[in-house]
Amino acid sequence: MIRVVVPVALKKGMKEEFLTKAQPLISESRKEKGCIEYFLVDSGMEDRLYFIELWETKEDLAVHASAPHSVKYREILAPLKSENLPIEIYTVNKENAILKRRSIRNYSSEPVNQDAVERIVKAGMHAPSAGNQQGWEFIVIKNRKILDELAATSPYATPLNNACIAIAVVGNRDVKYPQNLEQDLAAATENMLLQITEEELGGVWLGIAPEADRMESVSKILDLKPDTFPFALVPFGHPLKAAVTEDRWNPEKVRYID
Repeated sequence: MIRVVVPVALKKGMKEEFLTKAQPLISESRKEKGCIEYFLVDSGMEDRLYFIELWETKEDLAVHASAPHSVKYREILAPLKSENLPIEIYTVNKENAILKRRSIRNYSSEPVNQDAVERIVKAGMHAPSAGNQQGWEFIVIKNRKILDELAATSPYATPLNNACIAIAVVGNRDVKYPQNLEQDLAAATENMLLQITEEELGGVWLGIAPEADRMESVSKILDLKPDTFPFALVPFGHPLKAAVTEDRWNPEKVRYID
């Protein structure tokens, strides 16, 4: 499958008009052969929207790009945009990353491609947050000395000893809805773990918050600002061995209310 992310930079005051005029394009595109998803997402910023698309094949995407309705609405919507931003296109594995994901704690010494690192962080930034407050920061750590120091902050942090890279998920307390901040950070962490799986890599969620001693130690090592706190560490890399998948579906855990 082919995932497409089309960022839209808008002229000032054009968001509502763009959202309205784009609706026929969305409706027609969803009818096309091979279209799995086609959404227009509001970023919460005055000047930015995103088309999020998922297509069965590259051929389906190519047909869509030259379809009459695509050509027509590119011309209609063009005057509302301030500039053309780069489009992101990447392949998505057919097997659901949610079902494939496993906690991987042992990695080879092979470095992780920087493009993959950026896609993983970007996945974290696309998580939902209360009021779109996005009260997170991501620290990408490759320094061997720092990774070893972080590994010593918890008896459960040993995967950092053999990881070439890790991401610290950091929360900023200066947000509108601080009571929801840890939920936001958890969503961002899970998004990154799923993207790690999509990249054919392995990773694991190391909890830091709310353990006060861990938070204090990690904050000191990473030299965090007083109004921020470490929520989680995510070491990842090329797995030493393939993960064993398992079916965790349990109908006894589900209750329906009709």
